[in-house]
Amino acid sequence: MMFRKMMDASIYRCDVITGINDKISYYTQLLVGNQPFIYENSSRSLVVVERQSVQLACFAGGYPTPKIFWRKPNNPILSMGNILKIPAIKKEDRGNYYCIAGNGVGNDTSRRISISVEFPPVITALQTSVGQAVLYDAYLECHVEANPQPAISWIYKGIEISNNQHYWISDSVTADDKRDSILRIMKINNYLYGDYTCKASNNLGAAEIKINVYETLLPQCPPACEY
Repeated sequence: MMFRKMMDASIYRCDVITGINDKISYYTQLLVGNQPFIYENSSRSLVVVERQSVQLACFAGGYPTPKIFWRKPNNPILSMGNILKIPAIKKEDRGNYYCIAGNGVGNDTSRRISISVEFPPVITALQTSVGQAVLYDAYLECHVEANPQPAISWIYKGIEISNNQHYWISDSVTADDKRDSILRIMKINNYLYGDYTCKASNNLGAAEIKINVYETLLPQCPPACEY
């Protein structure tokens, strides 16, 4: 099998000599297919703010002219063509997008474009009401989703809580843009019952949730019964 290169593409002439001073010429154009490639002026990874209008561009070359489509991992095709428009992006839209170009010559080629979406904190609580007996530990937990990373604080009776003989705060990252904050009230006494507030804030906004801690006659398990 003879393989052609792009440099072989041209107009060729075939001359047929019909006499001493006579000839017939035939012209033909040789087109050589080459697999697609993506131009460097296509979109790259970007950071946007929630509800912002986003437009991704992808430009490909090759012969025949490649067809372009867009998709996310493990998802159906989002759109066809050079431009992918997201009119008002949501935090759920963050992640990797792939521009894929194919023309039937060789393998398709693709470019990954990562979109990071910034948004104000969203807070949920495992329980908004927690009961515990006197002199046992109570655990309060809130889940925060935000980007950029938020500052998380716990507030009781208008005062921000810090680690001391009554309280212990521990934060952990559970996934991209997600954090858990746990407030441990150690050997709770009568004056420590009431409403606690978990608050999170970043440069885009703030959110909070209240968790009520009330007294019970018997220890609540878990975790009290582990002691």
